[in-house]
Amino acid sequence: SLSELEKACAKVRVDGYAVDEAEYRDEVRCLAAPIRDQDGKTIAAIGISAPASRFPKARVRPFAELVRHAATQINLALQAEPA
Repeated sequence: SLSELEKACAKVRVDGYAVDEAEYRDEVRCLAAPIRDQDGKTIAAIGISAPASRFPKARVRPFAELVRHAATQINLALQAEPA
């Protein structure tokens, strides 16, 4: 429903990453973080995907921090002045 989608989007905004729990492909878990331009607009994303058997839910948060860090580094590089 639209209200469920709004709640999910709000959670992604707060968490800074999104998780796909086999919604696109059975037995595959994914997570991604947004890459933003200078105005804060999302222009891309960076993520990881793995078989759920090798990417248990307990590892989502630690890997999410790594993916968010990578997204932050890309954000900073995009905003840097050209050399």
